[in-house]
Amino acid sequence: MKFEPLARLISAADFTSFREIALRTLRAQGYAPVLTDGPGDGGADFRLYQLGTHPAPLAVQISVEADWKSKLREDAKKLHQKAGGLKLDELLYMTSRRIEETEFNTVRNKIRKEFGVRVERMDNQAIASIALSEEIVPELLSPLGIDVPATPGPRNLAEQDRRLNLAFSCALFGVEA
Repeated sequence: MKFEPLARLISAADFTSFREIALRTLRAQGYAPVLTDGPGDGGADFRLYQLGTHPAPLAVQISVEADWKSKLREDAKKLHQKAGGLKLDELLYMTSRRIEETEFNTVRNKIRKEFGVRVERMDNQAIASIALSEEIVPELLSPLGIDVPATPGPRNLAEQDRRLNLAFSCALFGVEA
């Protein structure tokens, strides 16, 4: 699949489908995400673990909302206030939307100054890029109801018809060979 259509499909995801896409993307990055979404989540939809049960020093917030600035600021504020027992100052904001780099940097810098929370983003283009590089496109499309058939791997030369190979060899190199 090509990059742009994949990014558009991710941007069309509803919240439930996008949450599954986010989980699968984080797993492909080597994390073990645990869902913590709900009231009192402290600004984190997921907690991430590395190397078994060691928590990663990062909270994850996911969103499909168009007003990403307000959502991000609200979640950073919750994280800053240490609601829900979280003691983190780093937030990964995963969104199904495309967020322009310069616009995000402006908001990120304001949040850092105001709340002391470092924010990184993973938008639909970043997720599409990870899906293509990690070869998990079928996994990410499944929550959207799109089943991609497995592509056949390379053919095993030993399984080919030997008579056919002999015929081609004679045609190319002559009977003497």
